[in-house]
Amino acid sequence: MNRKYHALLIILSSLILLFFCFYNKFPLVHSDTGTYISSGFSGEVPENRPLIYGLLIRHVSLSASLYLVVLFQALLLSLLLFYYFKYFTAGTNLFRSFLPYIFLITFTTGVSYHASQLLPDIFTPMCILSLGLLIMVPGLKRPDLVVISVITVVAIPVHNAHYQLYAGMLLLISLLFAFRKTRRKMYFLHWKRLAYAWGLFAAAILLASGIHAASGSSFSPTRGGHVFLMSRMNHLGILKEYLEESCGEKEYRICEYRDSLPFTFIWDYEKSPLYKTGGWEANREEYVKILRDIHTTPRYLFRIVTRDLESAFNQFFNFETGPPKIHGEKTPPHANIHWRFPEHMGDYAAARQSKGTLDVSMLNHAEILVVAISLLLMLIMMLTDIPFSWKFFLAFILAGLVLNALINGMVYVSPRYQSRVVWLLTLPLFLGLLNKEIREAILPRSSNGDI
Repeated sequence: MNRKYHALLIILSSLILLFFCFYNKFPLVHSDTGTYISSGFSGEVPENRPLIYGLLIRHVSLSASLYLVVLFQALLLSLLLFYYFKYFTAGTNLFRSFLPYIFLITFTTGVSYHASQLLPDIFTPMCILSLGLLIMVPGLKRPDLVVISVITVVAIPVHNAHYQLYAGMLLLISLLFAFRKTRRKMYFLHWKRLAYAWGLFAAAILLASGIHAASGSSFSPTRGGHVFLMSRMNHLGILKEYLEESCGEKEYRICEYRDSLPFTFIWDYEKSPLYKTGGWEANREEYVKILRDIHTTPRYLFRIVTRDLESAFNQFFNFETGPPKIHGEKTPPHANIHWRFPEHMGDYAAARQSKGTLDVSMLNHAEILVVAISLLLMLIMMLTDIPFSWKFFLAFILAGLVLNALINGMVYVSPRYQSRVVWLLTLPLFLGLLNKEIREAILPRSSNGDI
């Protein structure tokens, strides 16, 4: 009976999480959606992103319905969140705790927007959530462990930034575990579980590399990092300065264009030297040499680190959801959905996003308030006398958000990158308030001991 009851809760919560899909009358699309659909059905590895999410769209949709893709995403997210309530709120009525939480995040944060979108963004919080379960729950049941492991290996390689995010968090935890003083407090973690988490990371790399190699590309989990970093150097003004100093000594092809570098280095297909000199792969060796020189020059490195920290700070507090853009005829999403899912074109045209009537301004106002309250409660909880395991939980989520801001801010500051994870702040707080010990520690008491 419990299994059926739990399955019903997970399915129901998944449907709630897809509110924006139903409200929009179609899954939300992004300018990158077209590339993912195209790569998934052609089997060709894109120059600037992994192939796995495209393949996921192809196979999960059964080549018939894009609604199945967002339903699959919502189910995975709902399942991971359910595990947190299952293991962190033992004895609590899940119907009265889990569903209210799903309602809270659906209508006050951007989680439904991202779960309803044909984009791998919803897998970013899944990377954090799955690692948290592996690290903080010592008594995971074997079936749950298997499911979490599979989600982890799928979630990591669908986006290039996930490798740094997962590995960065795992490295921080490993360093803490290396010190005897903190290791004693981390009673919930065993070195075998830590090794297992690293093993899943290796498995994700091998999975992505193998798929790319089988698709005719190189045996590598990611592509295009050298171009994104060159674009970042261009934004910072360092690339132009470096070329002016070095082009007299070194014969780089990009030297010819050092006085006409467009700000949109990656996306300006007409003016960018990236495409005038052969494209992403043709410039790999040259760009790697330039980036190595820049990053080994102290004065450049200091500027890079300073600006990266500034960008990380801006990215952390830049979490506006949307606004959704209209992708009409001749845009990649429209063209590729018409190509592979022609039966969806009626729904696509009738969607609020296509008509420009999908307004998320009220949601953004609510999210600002939720994040502000969450950060305040998090500070209060960290300063009160609560168990170390709960303080670790709070720090774990906060570290995930900080690392996400740092990793993405190093490339480009965008509200989308932080919006997809900032709602995680609510999870340890909501679970903590369901715990009597935590609740009594942080809520004010009267003189006679009553709350």
